[in-house]
Amino acid sequence: REVVGVEQFWLFDTDGSLETYLPPDLASHIRYFPRWPDEFPVLSKMTARGWHYMTEILSYDHCLYGNAGAADWIIYVHEVDA
Repeated sequence: REVVGVEQFWLFDTDGSLETYLPPDLASHIRYFPRWPDEFPVLSKMTARGWHYMTEILSYDHCLYGNAGAADWIIYVHEVDA
């Protein structure tokens, strides 16, 4: 985080499974959205139908507009597919 100058990570999780891996000492630098699709009924339905990529695109927009004017740069890193 400090090597590249990142002040905050925004992590969008569809099932809440990432929470156990988040280091407590970095909590002030992580904005975590567990079960992201459940925040919006339509997104939850999309995920239930297997349309995970639709919710991913909307999380990109949420991050971009949520940081408009506050961030010098934003990078999107796609999840690691198992």
